Amino acid sequence: MKPDFYIDIDDSEFCKFVNSLSLSSEQKLKSKVLRIRKFWATSQQNTWQIDYNAPCDPGDDLLRFIADALQQQLGMAEIRWHRCDGDQSGKADAARQAAGNDVAAAPPAEEIPLPPEAGMPSPGPDGVREETLVDGVPAGAPAFTPATVPAAPQAPPVPKDPMDDEAYRHAYESLYGEKHADGYLLGRHIRGSVRPMNSLKEAEKSVLVEGEPVGALNKDGSAFELYTEKELRNNKFLLLFSLADEQDGVYVKAMFDSAGECHEVARHLQKGCRYQVQGKAEPDRFNHDAMTILASVIRRLPNPETVREDKAPVKRVELHCHTKMSKLDAITDIKELLKTAIRFGHKALAITDHGVVQAFPFCTKVLEEIKGDIKLLLGCEGYLITPEEGDVLKEDLPHAGKIRSHHIILIAKNKVGLRNLYKLISLSHLNYLNGNGSRTRPMIPRDVLTEYREGIIVGSACEAGEVYRAVEKLFKNEMSEEEVLETAKFYDYLEIQPLGNNAFLTRQKLFTQEELMAMNKKVYWLAQKLGKLCCATCDVHFLNPEDARIREILQHSQGYRDA
Repeated sequence: MKPDFYIDIDDSEFCKFVNSLSLSSEQKLKSKVLRIRKFWATSQQNTWQIDYNAPCDPGDDLLRFIADALQQQLGMAEIRWHRCDGDQSGKADAARQAAGNDVAAAPPAEEIPLPPEAGMPSPGPDGVREETLVDGVPAGAPAFTPATVPAAPQAPPVPKDPMDDEAYRHAYESLYGEKHADGYLLGRHIRGSVRPMNSLKEAEKSVLVEGEPVGALNKDGSAFELYTEKELRNNKFLLLFSLADEQDGVYVKAMFDSAGECHEVARHLQKGCRYQVQGKAEPDRFNHDAMTILASVIRRLPNPETVREDKAPVKRVELHCHTKMSKLDAITDIKELLKTAIRFGHKALAITDHGVVQAFPFCTKVLEEIKGDIKLLLGCEGYLITPEEGDVLKEDLPHAGKIRSHHIILIAKNKVGLRNLYKLISLSHLNYLNGNGSRTRPMIPRDVLTEYREGIIVGSACEAGEVYRAVEKLFKNEMSEEEVLETAKFYDYLEIQPLGNNAFLTRQKLFTQEELMAMNKKVYWLAQKLGKLCCATCDVHFLNPEDARIREILQHSQGYRDA
């Protein structure tokens, strides 16, 4: 048997298993002398070999009974026994192993009488050999020649701490995870509350402080060091470093039995990380009576996540925000969205998914769970088409090419508006679907919107909106300023968005960066000219900057050229 690995077994757990079996009184007594050392395992053969010690032979019946029970419990193909304490019955165990525990073993070799050796006298009647001694040596014995003993090969040096061995550390972390993953570098179980370091004025049995390690000049002043390791006269090892909070700092000492243990903690000390240290605080007479903590516990704290904040003195309201309910377009999690807006200090937020409103109940439920103080503005981003195009879709008339819509923002300002918003959503899905598959869009004809416009605030939306596209045509000399003003009159407020939202226009060489800025200014001018609000919105499709790549993948999967 060539084992793949072994398992160290807890004797107490093995005894519990044996005691659960139906054994006779004699078998129970014999089982108590078994001392299990290791289970050797072969994966391919599904076989175990159990190494054990016993002061006396436990007997084949007991071993076979336990092996059968283990095989049935663990689904093993075979379980063998191997006695390791080196007495006579160990050879019997080897014989049992060779026979597969199915037949009785042959008697031990020592029990078979041996013939007299050549040159040696035969035993007498009482079984004792009668020898003739010459100068105290049996007659006929060969002369003694001292043997030359070869020098024993020198073993490779063993590291003082196994974790100093890179291979050992890799194997350890593969089996059990990274050492100190829970943050505790020394000791366990921090107790009490954190104290400001400037409150440590005299010796105390136990204090808890928190801060960051700070470097200090080494003895010759050539460099800053974050910590110092040294061996003491009593063969102990000392780790010394400084810890500082927002007001003050202290020295920290930690004692170790080996250099490996000392270095293991030292290598986890990093600038910019926070640590908690607990231990006895007292002035150190070896360090000018500076306040020093003899650490019994050192714990590295998790790195705090970078929390984004809105530091604007006057908070804004986002009027154009998509959740995951905007199919294959937005990836914004509803709960995280609302928690972030509340943390930012925003007092209201508009939910404007593409052509649907099913995010509303989820938003309401989340606000109840987190007890959030924010007003939800219920709306959607619709797809506006002409009445003629609406007739084509409603009557399912043949038409060449895809009908091009304009994006539009609809926000309910009261219950009447919410009811009318629901009617518009229902009609758009029942009567005015355009396209097929994932590119299907529920359209809203302008005359239908006009019919159900009461209680609804209408915004001009994004670059795909009617107003912004009219401004683009103005810059291309394809529309007059009067025509653009006439287009903008239909809306209650006009939107401008960050330049990054429309940067694809520069990448496609349609407009320059300066023209994008000028078009935003033109939208603002239109609002001023018509006496309407101009609102800065973000057209939110994801929450954090790192989420942008995920949305790019979604857009690319739908064939967008500039994802």
